[in-house]
Amino acid sequence: MEPAHVRSVSPRGRGRQAAQPSFTSPINLNTASAEAIAALPKIGPTKAQRIVDYRTVHGPFHTFQDLDAVPGIGPETIRVISPYVCF
Repeated sequence: MEPAHVRSVSPRGRGRQAAQPSFTSPINLNTASAEAIAALPKIGPTKAQRIVDYRTVHGPFHTFQDLDAVPGIGPETIRVISPYVCF
């Protein structure tokens, strides 16, 4: 079951791609659970737990540059998730 703030939206027509998430509100990376963060594209449970672990040790995220310090999170992941998250 998807978290309440996430809906899957499936493209129509030929050559369908994987369903893209449609978030009803941004996910706050400083307060969200690992499960909620895992729903983001290109994240999954392992990276989500790394984000939670990192903020527990280092404190809240303020910028995407802070998020870039999390192991396994790089510029491409940040580019993809940036429309769906806040700090």
